[in-house]
Amino acid sequence: MNLSGGTIGDGFRSYSDSTVNISGVDFQINGVTILGLNDVGDSVVADLSAEFVLTGTLADGLPFIFADQDGDNLSGGTV
Repeated sequence: MNLSGGTIGDGFRSYSDSTVNISGVDFQINGVTILGLNDVGDSVVADLSAEFVLTGTLADGLPFIFADQDGDNLSGGTV
């Protein structure tokens, strides 16, 4: 799944055999900036703990938040 804009509802789920690509800026996990995203086109694999909050701004300028406390689950914890 490729996410770059729009509105994403509660309870977002991906499955262990899927990949979620999020295009945007200012990505953080639990308030800590994800390192390695310096230039356009950079990507990283980020492991998400059982209690995670993933935030950022999508390519279209809309902010987003994914959190396990809100029912979100991202493919076994890896984005």
